[in-house]
Amino acid sequence: TRMQDRDYIALMMVENGDADGFISGVTSPYKEVLEKAMEIIGLQPCCKYAAGMHIATTKRGSYFLADTTVNSHPSAETLECVAVLAHDAVKSFDIEPVMAMTSYSNFGEYRLGSPVQIQECVRNLHAKYPEITVDGEMHVSMALNKELRMREYPFSTLGDKDVNTIIFPNLSSGSVGLGILQELGNNEIIGPVLLGMNKPVHILQMGCSVRDIIHIATLAVSDAQKQKRDMCRI
Repeated sequence: TRMQDRDYIALMMVENGDADGFISGVTSPYKEVLEKAMEIIGLQPCCKYAAGMHIATTKRGSYFLADTTVNSHPSAETLECVAVLAHDAVKSFDIEPVMAMTSYSNFGEYRLGSPVQIQECVRNLHAKYPEITVDGEMHVSMALNKELRMREYPFSTLGDKDVNTIIFPNLSSGSVGLGILQELGNNEIIGPVLLGMNKPVHILQMGCSVRDIIHIATLAVSDAQKQKRDMCRI
């Protein structure tokens, strides 16, 4: 039964104020735990969607990647929400987000499929959140090579800024990109960080390391401290 399920018990403790945060997923499928969290904790009142974000620490610096765990086939509206959630999360680390909406297309090169959704998303972001530095759609190479981007697409609103936040067009590309970073590079990956929940909730990947758990526990404590004073913007 539910009240014999440790996830349900822990989530109810958080919901009732008996605990400050929830961390699970080490021995349970991510999707299964997320469904429980959505049922008990739910989203922030200002959010329609949640999103997962990973942080990659590389020789070139830290990069923030979203959505890597939640939305498999996002609409333009979902991508907009993911971008705003990621922006605010990066900002909470005292880092100014410079965001690229990535795709297999560059700035209207393709007029069908996911690039169209990204183009709509970027238009909406520029109109509704002019303070957010974001552009797209673009290849990852264009996002991370500012000299190439400035030469080929000088009209980009990113200008000469270095991108530090990558928004993927769907969960497949996010998962593949993250996996390549994890397995082929000498990079430390922190996450997943669950964004958009009404209270501090984080779900680890099955088989994660003790180091992964410590990272997420630290973030959960920070979430609990910040959440009451954070303002909803979506």
